[in-house]
Amino acid sequence: MRYHAAYLFFPKCREVNQITKPNSMNNFRTLSGALIVLAFIFTGCKKSNDDSATLVPPASGYNNVKFTSIAATSIPMTKPNGGAWQTNGGPNVYFEIKDANDVVLYRGGTINNVTTANLPLSWNFTNAFQVTTLNTEYKFIFYNKNAVGADDQMDGYIIKMNDYKTGNPATVTLSNASSKLVVKLSATWY
Repeated sequence: MRYHAAYLFFPKCREVNQITKPNSMNNFRTLSGALIVLAFIFTGCKKSNDDSATLVPPASGYNNVKFTSIAATSIPMTKPNGGAWQTNGGPNVYFEIKDANDVVLYRGGTINNVTTANLPLSWNFTNAFQVTTLNTEYKFIFYNKNAVGADDQMDGYIIKMNDYKTGNPATVTLSNASSKLVVKLSATWY
């Protein structure tokens, strides 16, 4: 009896031989068998509890992500109390990425005197910001830079990239109905 590649490469899939045996009388069956063999080669197989061969789907998703740019498509143009961020114009906006312990991992440059006409505000990372543990907490905090005194925290998000992993989106959007800040991260999953 002759066996095809799935039997040779996956010895636990001996049941496959009945699906993939050549059938000289029917080319359609041979083609179907060849396609099934290719499916086994590319995805593997496993034994289930009932001892029948089943396909194992390829692993879904990736375990790392890197950001190449960040954009604020909407920002709070006034303080929560309705006052202006600056007395002489719009806010001077920058952002920081922090870890769970508030250690600054990245700081974007300041864009001065921002108005709604300037939106979206965009920053490109010189070197991609890499997240190698998707369950790690990151804080994306936006600030108004003051010439004197402490900078004002405008708004921000605390996220774990594992929550955004489904579908491995090329753009990760951070938004909330109760916030005027909308952030878009250009993501490459790997």
